[in-house]
Amino acid sequence: MMKLNNIFTTFSFLFLLYVFYRAEIFYQGTKSFYYKPYYFISLLLILTSILLYFFSKKARTYFYLIFFSVFISFYCYETYLYFYLKNRDNLDLTSKAIREEYINKTGMKYDTRNVLEVYGDLIKVEKKISINLGDIGYFLNKQNNDLKLFPLAPSISNSKIIYCNENGFYATYESDRYGFNNPDNQWDKNVIENVLIGDSYVEGSCVNRPEDISSVVRSKSGNRTLNLGVGGSGILIQLAILEEYLKNRRVKNLILFFYEGNDLKNLKNELDIELLRNYLFKNGYSQELIKKQDELNLILEGYLKKVFKRNLDKNKSYLVQTDTKIKDEIVKGIKLYRARNLIFKPQMSIPQEFELSLKKIKTFAEKKNANIYFVYLPEFKRFNSFYYSENQFNQVKNLVLNQEILFIDTIKEVFEKEKNPLNLFPFRKRGHYTSEGYEKLGELILKKIK
Repeated sequence: MMKLNNIFTTFSFLFLLYVFYRAEIFYQGTKSFYYKPYYFISLLLILTSILLYFFSKKARTYFYLIFFSVFISFYCYETYLYFYLKNRDNLDLTSKAIREEYINKTGMKYDTRNVLEVYGDLIKVEKKISINLGDIGYFLNKQNNDLKLFPLAPSISNSKIIYCNENGFYATYESDRYGFNNPDNQWDKNVIENVLIGDSYVEGSCVNRPEDISSVVRSKSGNRTLNLGVGGSGILIQLAILEEYLKNRRVKNLILFFYEGNDLKNLKNELDIELLRNYLFKNGYSQELIKKQDELNLILEGYLKKVFKRNLDKNKSYLVQTDTKIKDEIVKGIKLYRARNLIFKPQMSIPQEFELSLKKIKTFAEKKNANIYFVYLPEFKRFNSFYYSENQFNQVKNLVLNQEILFIDTIKEVFEKEKNPLNLFPFRKRGHYTSEGYEKLGELILKKIK
């Protein structure tokens, strides 16, 4: 029993050291608040392990029986959460129920190809065809930290772009002169009535034009409307896009969208890239991307060719992807990732750079004498979870209102007005919004900017 005591004591001290490493070294103190409960638990374990040396053998036996019972219970709960969340969040293209629902609704077969398979089929018959590459600059930078030119637009310009499939078909669009999802004539005049900027939800993920938010605003208002959405972007890339593509344009309404699911995480990734930080800390910084579209197209085409070539060995690439996913799930399980997040309900901290980026975007709008609006978009998990914290919503809303920017709450004004908000998601599964969801959002934006 004394040997078990020594092991328990050693484990307690190692746990404290691990918490300290993660909180103060790995995250450099930026997540100290998140790790406070773990500091408390580790110190409690150390104190308990010391006190156990003074307990009787019978008392120690009872303690370890209770401790290991609780320990095993946590892993049982973690296993339950794994299967529950997997079923809740998975948009399974091979699901018979989803395929049948799509066939009954449209009379067409659900397209189960991956995007590179679609590209491989279409490139045989169409010359100017490409794939939406989202925040491609981030991935190029990971491969080459000395990147001299950082692409901000998600696509090759003036091409047919294959997007994504969450609704049974692959959405496509014709990219504009800079690679965004717009009819090219929206750039023809210097004055632009409406500019929408954000991530993939603004870009119009997985629906065709004119079913994206910008197209709804454009068609129902009759005004020139630009969609500058880029999948995977955070507010820093969005600031960069405004500086690069609208520097010499007049804008009447600037509408900035925030997606609660990952926009803060995207910002943290962007802050690791020196070239992007220049937009935040160097006034007037620009890559002059408008003058370098041919060069940007060559970069994107080169990247796509490499990815497509790797995908030709499908079995190998899928095997690597599957192995990586399995390893990630095993590590999460060992760390009780799901159970801990549910019990401790971690609070998302708002980086100071978010507020600074917001200030710069507001200043950008003020210089153009433009109205500025901030639109808050909900994630699927909000409507299908045991618990959803309002901490991030409240923090972001307060920051926006403190900047005297009009805050548009789509949760209250769109989603909570539905009998079942999940109906605005593809097949009521995790994903982007349906065409109906985008339309309701477009109508709300129109109502607010009039």
